[in-house]
Amino acid sequence: SRIDIFLDRVMPNYIELVLNGERGDNHCTITCVIVAFTVIYFYFPSIQKKLFKASHKQFADPNSTKSDLYDAGGKCPKIDLSSSSKKTVVKIAIIGSGVGGASAAQGLCERFTNGSIDLTIIEKTDRIGGRCKVIECSESKERFESGASIVSDLNELFKAYMERLNLKRMKKVDIPLLIHGGSKNNDDSSWILVSPTSFGDILPSFLAIIFDRVFSLRWKLLFLDVAGTIQTLRKYGLWKLRSLKNVLSKDPRNKLEFKKLYNNLESGTKAYQTPEDMLLEICMNDVEKYNRLTNNSAQIAIFGNEEKTPIIKDLVDTGARCNYGGQDCDHLHGFVGLVSLAGGIASKCFAVEGGNEQVPRGLIEQLISENSEGIEESDTNETSHVAADKTSIGKEGKFQIMFNTKCIEIKKGDSGGYVVKMKQEEKSIVRQYDIVLFCSPIERSSEVKFVPNVPSIDSWKKEQHKMRRCVTTFVRGILNSNMYPTTAKAFFPIVEVLTTSQSDLPIYSLAVKIPCTLKTAEEIGTYLTTKYQKQMETNEPQFAYKIFSPDILTQQDLDLLFQSNWKKITIEDWYAYPEYRIPQDFLPFVLEKSSKSLLLYENAIEQGAGAMEMSLISGRNLSNLTADWVKENW
Repeated sequence: SRIDIFLDRVMPNYIELVLNGERGDNHCTITCVIVAFTVIYFYFPSIQKKLFKASHKQFADPNSTKSDLYDAGGKCPKIDLSSSSKKTVVKIAIIGSGVGGASAAQGLCERFTNGSIDLTIIEKTDRIGGRCKVIECSESKERFESGASIVSDLNELFKAYMERLNLKRMKKVDIPLLIHGGSKNNDDSSWILVSPTSFGDILPSFLAIIFDRVFSLRWKLLFLDVAGTIQTLRKYGLWKLRSLKNVLSKDPRNKLEFKKLYNNLESGTKAYQTPEDMLLEICMNDVEKYNRLTNNSAQIAIFGNEEKTPIIKDLVDTGARCNYGGQDCDHLHGFVGLVSLAGGIASKCFAVEGGNEQVPRGLIEQLISENSEGIEESDTNETSHVAADKTSIGKEGKFQIMFNTKCIEIKKGDSGGYVVKMKQEEKSIVRQYDIVLFCSPIERSSEVKFVPNVPSIDSWKKEQHKMRRCVTTFVRGILNSNMYPTTAKAFFPIVEVLTTSQSDLPIYSLAVKIPCTLKTAEEIGTYLTTKYQKQMETNEPQFAYKIFSPDILTQQDLDLLFQSNWKKITIEDWYAYPEYRIPQDFLPFVLEKSSKSLLLYENAIEQGAGAMEMSLISGRNLSNLTADWVKENW
């Protein structure tokens, strides 16, 4: 993304020929000009503006979270039941307080007047956020993102909620990237250094050592970043990189349009009964495009052939494996493949300062404050913002969230609605609701019994749909330099590793982590430099690494990746993504519907694509489905 305008307006075809070795004349001169221009252009924004008179949007505040397509204030007409002849209050249960559940709750409170709904969120853990989670190291008190980490700049609903909650973007740091695609017993031939470039291509090894000792970490990374841009251009070709970056925005075969969907969600003019209806809307009601994307692998649907080029193997497959638990372009259908690209090379990405879990948590806490007695400071744990000595927060009859409460049965009531049986620690609770919104994966909810059985759920389970396991391990250690390519040692330990399907390493990815609480570029720079210098001086582990793997890593696995003095911080055993199918089938949003009861399913959208934005969209859609049902039947 950082070479976007550079490629558009500066690089002529001639330079690509030179970089690919097809022209030898003036090679050194051209390369020096590119390096100089890249440094000036990319690292001095004022010069960017003067050179190209860029629009306000191009050079907007990088911390801005304002959405261009979605207003989180809500424009839906509110439903007032105070004069209803049937009931003046609708009782609604939401199972799960993740991103989708929080979005559904937010949407319901926007669609109904205060006092028209009695809303309860049933959460089986002691925290809000679901698969968005921040962990804290007990010794250092550093806080790291352990769950959903990536937000695309295309995620308008997420940005709108950030604006509502006054949240900021975390400063982005470019981390050198290594790709592993061979045997762990091999030497440098198993590795690809995408960015930054290997020192061997630019400097003799003895100069690399001098460079390592003399230059500060900041300038070293700056140099490597610029040099890496040049080698990436040389390796993959300028226009192949350009076309890959534009696969979402400028390729009409793959272009998706969310504007109409956002407008429908915001205004409440249309609610979608099935994920197929919603994805078709995003495909601009182009049936051919929808069928191509959902009935074919991402490799065929997006790139048009079965043969994988190096750029797809190195940059697309590895990102998909990291994003979706080891599933690459051969195992993902086309739509989720495009979403994976949006979370990687095809758009700018960011994370929330303080952790992405602040979005679902902030939405729910804000609603509790607005609709009930609120959260008293003395009753909350400052770190987790969860009740320290209560099993619930809020006020029954208005808005309440119940923690450590497992839903064990959803039974259709004799006179309508649903009888929901719960277990809160050792206490059994039974409550009656008119509507139930199920916002947790059915595949991981075997403890919940539906009475009578819901046919679509029974069929889904018989077809053995599963969630993909992705174990997240945090380790504080020093990377085992014998494992990695010699050209990478100049910038250790600040590195990210992705693996291809040909790799026999026991991981999907490994990356150095920066605490999500650091607010400025200066703080991040100081943190990295201080840790780096201390580790060089003491040979004691300073950096924390986040590792994605298909299984729990053994001591032997970690000894392969790190020197012997590593220390395990924590493990999160996530089942974070569906195992996608080609062609893809779906559960509906509306699991059960009658004039007296309504059962909805938020996670149905995950078969289209598992992402925070998709869950926010689905949750909002459930609130509109609920409002439409109430208007029709109340």
